[in-house]
Amino acid sequence: MGHIHERLGDIVKAIELLNEFLEMCNESGNEDKKLEALRELGEAHSKNGNSHAAIKHFEDLRKFAQEKKNRKAQANAHLKLGLLHYQQGMTRKSVDALRKHFGLAKDDQGDEPKEQKLIDAARVNLGIASANTNIETYKALVLNDLHGLLDWKIKRQIKKNWNQLDA
Repeated sequence: MGHIHERLGDIVKAIELLNEFLEMCNESGNEDKKLEALRELGEAHSKNGNSHAAIKHFEDLRKFAQEKKNRKAQANAHLKLGLLHYQQGMTRKSVDALRKHFGLAKDDQGDEPKEQKLIDAARVNLGIASANTNIETYKALVLNDLHGLLDWKIKRQIKKNWNQLDA
């Protein structure tokens, strides 16, 4: 019901019903539905502009999914946390969460086939967040320290050439 109210645009009612759904899941011990309720609550709070509540629910989802060894739910929680932290300007936290998401997306998952689109999207999200984390340092280097920039570039090229020799 909460999902229906969310689609109809009544986010407040959706959150109320999703909280009741989470309570029922906790009382009944239905772990799969609890994962769903936490995810839906995080999504609803995010759509309602309440990032703090969304982060709390995605953190709860991450912890519970980790306890239950549900890699897909863990990956989803890390992705949502990374994106929410990024929106709030917390780039370090964003990069950490997106790095974990990327790791879960690319690691071998037993019988489940890897989803290349998911891996590629995780790689792009991580790259963007990482680049934005380091942009101020890079700008300062370019604008104020040409010698340092050239040293960095030379060392990078030497390392690249050295790695090609080892291959």
